[in-house]
Parts: sequence; structure tokens; C-alpha cells
Amino acid sequence: GGGAAAPAAKKPPKMENNGNKWFIENFENREDLAIEDCTPRTAVLFVKNTQSLLQIPGKINTLSIDSCKKCRILVGSCVASVEIINCQSVQIQVTGTTPMITMDGCAGVIVYLSQQCIDDDVAIVSSKCSEMNVVLPGKTEDEDPVEIPVPEQFETKIKGGKLETTALSHVGA
Repeated sequence: GGGAAAPAAKKPPKMENNGNKWFIENFENREDLAIEDCTPRTAVLFVKNTQSLLQIPGKINTLSIDSCKKCRILVGSCVASVEIINCQSVQIQVTGTTPMITMDGCAGVIVYLSQQCIDDDVAIVSSKCSEMNVVLPGKTEDEDPVEIPVPEQFETKIKGGKLETTALSHVGA
């Protein structure tokens, strides 16, 4: 029998543009990460970062946030989608619009949406996640933003040989 596995060696931080793909990986405690030169064809992959801030003020195609902890990401618009995968304590703010935000295997995600996202009927798809909240802007400039929990509990009933699933709203408050 073998002993305990050695801890994975820390990989060096990497931020590189490869054609239409930006790779931003293994950063820790960085508040100055930004991508200025992007187009609606740009894909951004933000992977294995900790306690860092990434700003993408422009319009890109896709944003993928994978295996990050305690990170904040600000993005203008995404033509296709924002994906958040296996992340913990991540905040993302969309200042423009995106048609879809997907979350998979995450805990503690806060999504700040712009009024444009709401007007464009953004879809939020989540699986195997906990502690997800969506923050909507106030209806007027004087109103505070409203934070709404995304349902984590569901009830499925069998009706006429088909499954019907409804979200159970949070109890209390």
C-alpha cells in the first residue's frame, strides 16, 4: 500500500491570449487582472484562481469560470454564456447582457445582473449547487438592489405518468 499522495505542485500563474481564447490560470491575491482587447468572438477561461479580481469591460463570446475560490469577476456582455463550474464563494457582475448563466457544482455564488439582463430575459441554469443568490438592480435609482436566493429544493410529483417538478421557495423571513 502507498502512503498519502503528495500535494499537487503549485503551477505558475498564466495569462495568455491564444487566438480568440484568453487563459487566466493559477493567480492568487490579484486585484489587477483585466482583459481590454477582446471581441465578440473572444472566449475567456478563468481557471484555478483564488482571491482575485478579473475585469472584462467589453463584449466577449463566452466566459468560463472553473475551480475558482473567493474571486470576483466583472464582465460587460457575453454573446453566448457565462459558465461557473466547481467554484466556491464567487461573485460575478454582468454590466451589459448575456442570454445565459450556467452554474454547476458551485457553492456560494452571487450573480449581479444589470437591468439589461432582466429586460433580455437572461436564463439561469444551475445543477448540484448551493447558496446561490441573484442580485437585481432597484426599480429606480433610489431603490436598493434586491438579493434573491436561487431555489435549491424541489418537489417532484407524478401526474398522469409524467413527472412535474416545482421549486420550493425558502421558508422563513
